[in-house]
Amino acid sequence: MSIVASYQITYAPYVSDYSRYLPRDAARKVFWRTYAATVISCVWLMGLGAAIGVLNPSASSMLFEIKSITGPLGGTLAILLAIGLIAPNSANVYGGMMTALSIGNNVDGRLRSTRMLRAVICVVIAVLGALVATAGAGAFMTNLENYMTMILYILIPWSVINLTDYYLLRHGQYRTEDFYARDGGFGRVNMRAMIIYLLAFGVEVPFMNTTVYKGPVATALGGGDIAWIVGAVVTVPLYVGGAWLARRQAAMPEPGGEQIASNAVG
Repeated sequence: MSIVASYQITYAPYVSDYSRYLPRDAARKVFWRTYAATVISCVWLMGLGAAIGVLNPSASSMLFEIKSITGPLGGTLAILLAIGLIAPNSANVYGGMMTALSIGNNVDGRLRSTRMLRAVICVVIAVLGALVATAGAGAFMTNLENYMTMILYILIPWSVINLTDYYLLRHGQYRTEDFYARDGGFGRVNMRAMIIYLLAFGVEVPFMNTTVYKGPVATALGGGDIAWIVGAVVTVPLYVGGAWLARRQAAMPEPGGEQIASNAVG
């Protein structure tokens, strides 16, 4: 369940990369079409992988197993599945490049995105990804599961903060300029959001279950991994409460402010 959830949730960072180009009235249509496409294209494949895993737990490669059990069509199907990886990996590289440039521009406003710089960053990210995948190929499925689970732990508080801010607090009302201004409404670093993110991630730790680390609560649950669910539930009240405190503090007059105002009137 965690792996399936992580597959969908990891699409969240792409939203800002592509939705900025869309007209307002296209948002709902694009959301449902994108969601339907990811579900329809993956549910059957995940089911096939689960079935192969049950039938042959010692399988070293799902592509090879698919090729062997599907007979004459096996080779063609395996090639099509391999080609299908090009599209998501291209989006991964592009998203990483966008993130790297955004961070670089926030650190140094003089940084300018050029065609050559974008190409170089894409190549570097692709090479690093290939090296990491090659290094972990010996225990690929275990490493992949750990990686996707950790990504889920990391992205859940971030996604919930964004959704809570959008739907519960701001109701979709933003000034686009604030996203690009280094000293805009969100500041260079939204410290309140960062603190809440770290608190929510810390709450997840006892519930985590990977081959690298297994939390005490996960152990007590017999290996059940509900860290991402706990993280999602905890983040909402933390962020709403933090926003309420921030607004209350902003509404309070500064010390001595009333006395200064009365003296000015007198």
